[in-house]
Order: sequence, then C-alpha cells, then structure tokens
Amino acid sequence: MNPLVHLAVMVSVLAPLALCLSLALASLVGRIGERGVGVATRTALAAALAGSSTALAAALASDGGSWTLRLGSWFSAGEAGFAFDLAVDAISLGFATLSLLICNVVAAFSFCYLRREPGYRRYFVQFALFVAGITLVALAGSVEVLFVGWELIGLSSALLVGFFQERPAPVRNAWRVFAVYRLGDAAMLAAAVLVHHWYGHGFPGELVQGAIAAEPARALAISVLLILAVAVKSALWPFSGWLPRAMEGPTPSSAVYYGALSIRDAFSCCASSR
Repeated sequence: MNPLVHLAVMVSVLAPLALCLSLALASLVGRIGERGVGVATRTALAAALAGSSTALAAALASDGGSWTLRLGSWFSAGEAGFAFDLAVDAISLGFATLSLLICNVVAAFSFCYLRREPGYRRYFVQFALFVAGITLVALAGSVEVLFVGWELIGLSSALLVGFFQERPAPVRNAWRVFAVYRLGDAAMLAAAVLVHHWYGHGFPGELVQGAIAAEPARALAISVLLILAVAVKSALWPFSGWLPRAMEGPTPSSAVYYGALSIRDAFSCCASSR
C-alpha cells in the first residue's frame, strides 16, 4: 500500500478518536470554552475528511484496488487472534468520506444551534464518539473492528437521546433506546463469535468466498444474526418503536443519527461483511 494512503486512512480513523479523548479530558478539568471546542472539532473533522478523501482518490486511481490495513491485533490466545484490520477500497472509503462530510456539515450547524447550552462540551464529546464509531464501521476489515464501531454508535446515540438530563422524558426514552439496541448488539456479538468459531478468524469476507456454497447452514445462521442486528439498528419493524423516542435528543444529533447516518450504518455493516 502507498505510504500516503496508509497515512491518510490512519488520520481519518484516529482524528475523531483523538478529538473525543481531548475534549473529554479538557471538559473534566474545565479548561476549554465554546470557542476552543469549535476550533478543535473543526480541525479534527476537517483532517478526517481530508484523509478519507485522499485515500478514496488513491483507491479510484488504482482502478478499484483493494487493500487490508493491518494495525496489529486486540489480543491473541493460541491460534485464535482478534485482528485490528481496516478495509481500504472504494466502497469503504466512499461511505467513510460521505459520512465525514455530513458530520462536518452537522457540526458546523451545531456550533450555532447549541451556543450557550449548558451541555455544549458534553454534546461534542458524544458527537465525536459517534464520528469515531461510524468511521470504524465504514472501514472495518474484521468483525472485531465492526463490532467496536457498532457499539460506539449505539452508546453515543443513547447518550444524546438523554442529552437534556433536566427533563425526565429524554432520560427515560434514552434507557428504552439503549435497551432495544442491546438486542441488535447481542445478535452482532453472536455473529462475531460464530465467525471466529467456524472460520478461525474475524474477516467475514470468507462467507462469500466459497463458504456459502460449502456450508450453507452456517452461512445462513450468521446471515440471520446480521439481519437481526441490522433490523434493530435501522428501526425496521418490529423494532421501530425506539425511533420516535429518539427524537428527544438535540435537533443536530437527530439529523445526523436518524436522518442521515445512524439508520444507514446498519447497511454499511452488510457492505463490510461482503
């Protein structure tokens, strides 16, 4: 892989994570104001978008080239290992770039909409957590990375539904959203466990590279679990009851989560499992 592409992908993944950690630490010590939050958010999101755009341009220029960027492993035990792999191709990078573009637009609107709101800093910490999650889902090259991004999206979503903590309804609805999300998370986790148990690693591409024809029952079981996870996160019937409750969150978060990206990240999950 071209070193420039490697660096660009790393920037697009690490910039939102660094933003989330830096804003959280600065908020804890009370050393950052609204202006500082805005500068840090603009810089990090612009860097992430520039990184994903650069990598996408390189992927398109290589006539649909596809690479796996291996950043090590979460941990390993005997022959089993949990890899931290990123998929670098036009589909993954295209979704990541679109997601980061929308997040930049929503962030720009949020600076004005939430100005002087008591939870201003908390909002952007949780928003950065979402951006990190959606980027990992888009670029997931292993089921472990996919699951981590999936969890970050769900956690940030529930936290922002209950953003207005002074009112009982948002907090109550946030708990209900979180509870429904657990069903999809359990299905995703079960699919990840079965992938490892049956195929020896966490790269779900094997499911469409001969495994379906050779072992249709196993492929069907994993597919059903993934479809269940997708149905829960994308508010398909009969799991659609949580979506109206999620509107308790701030308008910008509702726009980026349920109007643009969070509902679609489940379908990106299917693309990542190609």
